[in-house]
Amino acid sequence: MTQLLLLVAFVTLTVSAVNYRHKGVVMGLSIELKGELEEQLIDRAYLTSILNKEFGSNLVNVPIEFIDINYVEKLFNENPYVQNAEVYLDKHGLLKIEVKERTPIVRLKTINQTLYLDKEGALVPLSKQYSARLPIVIMDNDIDLELTEKKKQDILLLVNKINNTDFNKALIDQIIAHKNKTYTLIPLIGKERIRLGTTEYLDEKLKNLQIFYKKQIGKGRWSECAIIDVRFRGQVVCDKINT
Repeated sequence: MTQLLLLVAFVTLTVSAVNYRHKGVVMGLSIELKGELEEQLIDRAYLTSILNKEFGSNLVNVPIEFIDINYVEKLFNENPYVQNAEVYLDKHGLLKIEVKERTPIVRLKTINQTLYLDKEGALVPLSKQYSARLPIVIMDNDIDLELTEKKKQDILLLVNKINNTDFNKALIDQIIAHKNKTYTLIPLIGKERIRLGTTEYLDEKLKNLQIFYKKQIGKGRWSECAIIDVRFRGQVVCDKINT
């Protein structure tokens, strides 16, 4: 008999808690924003504005029964700055939003467009809050027309290889992506252009380029080349400036 009474009491309390939760309101809003950049592309105010724009409020004091958590989570995950978002209500009625922002690694630029490309190959709009200091890839055509999946992977490979070496990272300022799937590198210092060709044998090309520059620096001949050509295996050709 005692066990039966305890069971009835437990069921009653559980049902009451469920009903309270169902009839309660959102007691507060907690937003956690994570990212890999030193400064973030977006902030909590921006994320709150997404709620305000969609629902006319930040959802605090809104009855819980009217809130579709899956829809709210989808809303954040569809944002171009967001890599992943999780939304849930805790036991205290607090609406918790956990967001990981995307990590751009390069800036894509055409005459009409400028966008970031993140490390997963997603296009990210420029941020009004923060301008990331990143390598620039100049493209011949509009990004939407030219940026195939293969081109994305080539650009990511090239930028990551450059960033993985301190010397090359300091040397290369811009990359020109040509229509024929070849690339030209523009150094930060000097007027020369580096003909890279395709991304085939990329490690070898970048290593040869680094060796060539170090030899030139040692000889005091930093700026004697107009074109440095590393397109072909085992070769670094210097087309000298006409004097």
